[in-house]
Amino acid sequence: FLYIGPGIFVLLGGLGLLFLRHARRKAEGTLRAFREGTAVVGEIAEVYSDTSIKVNGRSPWAIVYNFAAGGRTVEGKAQSWDASAQDRRRGQPVHVLYVAADPAQNTLWPPLK
Repeated sequence: FLYIGPGIFVLLGGLGLLFLRHARRKAEGTLRAFREGTAVVGEIAEVYSDTSIKVNGRSPWAIVYNFAAGGRTVEGKAQSWDASAQDRRRGQPVHVLYVAADPAQNTLWPPLK
């Protein structure tokens, strides 16, 4: 018999809060890009099936894109469960919205399904 004690609940609860905080910041950044974003044309760098995520045996498509902001190249990533995402190709232009004060807060327009 292995006694773990109540500390495991504190540890797991703390980890859960960290994951929740990260997800919330990511969502807030995307929403901020939609509300306050500057529009630019970027280009697709890579499209792949993100096998690190599986739901009901399926993985989403990841679209990695680059765009220019403030004199530098910024990389963004979007995910889509829609199979049509795999039809996008490297070098294909995409519309990107980004927050000028923090280009890491960005999203594709129109949003992916």
